[in-house]
Amino acid sequence: VVWTDQWSTLLTYEDRRIIDDERLSVERPFTKDWNLHIREVKYKDQGLYNCQINTNPVKIKTVNLKVQVPSKIYNNASTDAQVVREGTTVTLVCNVSGIPMPTVTWYRLLANEKGEDKKSEFCPGTTRIGISGEVLLIHNVSRHCGGVYECVAFNGVPPAVNKLIRVSVEFPPEINLPNKRIGQDLGKETILECIITANPLAVGFWKKNGEEMKTVSGKYRIEPYTEDDHSITLSLRLMSLDKSDYGTYTCEASNKLGRDTNVMTLFVYRHPQAETTIATTTTSTTTSVSSIKESTSVFLPLLSHHQQQLYQGFHPTPGHGYVEEEHLMRSPVMDNNMKINVLTELYILCLVIVHGFCKINNTIHACF
Repeated sequence: VVWTDQWSTLLTYEDRRIIDDERLSVERPFTKDWNLHIREVKYKDQGLYNCQINTNPVKIKTVNLKVQVPSKIYNNASTDAQVVREGTTVTLVCNVSGIPMPTVTWYRLLANEKGEDKKSEFCPGTTRIGISGEVLLIHNVSRHCGGVYECVAFNGVPPAVNKLIRVSVEFPPEINLPNKRIGQDLGKETILECIITANPLAVGFWKKNGEEMKTVSGKYRIEPYTEDDHSITLSLRLMSLDKSDYGTYTCEASNKLGRDTNVMTLFVYRHPQAETTIATTTTSTTTSVSSIKESTSVFLPLLSHHQQQLYQGFHPTPGHGYVEEEHLMRSPVMDNNMKINVLTELYILCLVIVHGFCKINNTIHACF
């Protein structure tokens, strides 16, 4: 029994290896078995192998060996970190090999500092990008498309391989103001803030009357706070405001790609007077009503019991003027004599009320 390859090279004879390749051997788990064992198989081992038995006629069994090769990424032929200008086209290359040919899938890594997934509505492909191939093109790239991209190659033969490519998108500064106008009292403290977004990070400062402001102990303090990779908040703290502090402030930022400015106004805060006016009116009304009651109470004993009831049917309510009682509005049908009596009583009642108002205004002689 002999084993030969596709080029009729003698590999083994009976149970002995003929060629100088220690990876090959003959194994016989059973008496009738003559198995060719190849260790650490390489791609070049692929092909036809013949097992030949020296009988008459000769018997031959052919085995076709196909070798699969795991995916591999050639780093020297693939894209490394990219720094591009906003609005340009980015080309990312992931050069791979393997048998069968691997499929390359692209991902965009969007984990924040806490490891949580974050998404961007401005850049397509927030996690998996729906494009397969060794080349990924991003047209008209925006600042929102920066980050880490990953290419993963796999052909069904473990393991899958990957490569990370960082893309940094540069853009000029952009300034946003949380508030355009801020009001504060004299002598109080206030904080002006502007948010600066840029890549590379911009140099930012505050100006007033065309002059750059700097930290002054006990008066001004300028502090930057980092928001994310490309954004900072520039804070201007004004302590113990005086009249010269009010006016227009300019936040300005610049980097190698450009500059941007935005204006904020600080004004004297004026407290609304509505509550004071309402309180004064209510107090005056209450005082007037109390005076009316005091002045008219003197005349009540002079009236009949029915007249007093009629008079007491009308009474002032603080802040709302006079309110009529329901029992007067719901009186039963009266005859003519009753009508005359009621009209007389109402006339007297009117005189009493007028006298009360005149006494309050100190114009009794003018009224009577």
